Amino acid sequence: NTPVIFAQMGNFTYFFADDGLHGTELWKTDGTASGTSIVKDMNSGADGSYPSGIDFTMVVIGTTLYFPADDGSNGVELWKTDGTSTGTSMVKNINSGNSNSNPERLIKLGSSLIFSATDGSNGVELWKSDGTASGTSMVKDVVSGSGSSLQYTKSNHVKVIGSTLYFSAGDGQYT
Repeated sequence: NTPVIFAQMGNFTYFFADDGLHGTELWKTDGTASGTSIVKDMNSGADGSYPSGIDFTMVVIGTTLYFPADDGSNGVELWKTDGTSTGTSMVKNINSGNSNSNPERLIKLGSSLIFSATDGSNGVELWKSDGTASGTSMVKDVVSGSGSSLQYTKSNHVKVIGSTLYFSAGDGQYT
């Protein structure tokens, strides 16, 4: 399978690929055959953890790589890795049960990760994370209740300029 979605962290390039045994999972390479390996089989067996159908991005903050993944039990949630199997884990089950929170448009803001996601009751809103479950929370429920404020199209973007995050959203009255 053709590798997709690349990110550089340290001396390794990370990507998702299917080796025909594990499904599409996270891999890393130092550019050599002997230095290429699967990081972790997050969705054990032939089903991969790669969540198709979302705006997939990976972001490096320090020595941690953040990405969305589906372990087959919790839906598509936010994950992180330090490049090792034991250092790869779900950050938080934002939309509990086997429901997708669909973390998308991951972007670095200082030492924080900013992304869009849904917790199942507030629609798609802006979230932030410091890499811990307790440090992962919604920034603001722009549209109160289950309405989604972050409706991305090609004309809507999230951008960091300096130390400020700019994003497009609708508040229920204005779009």
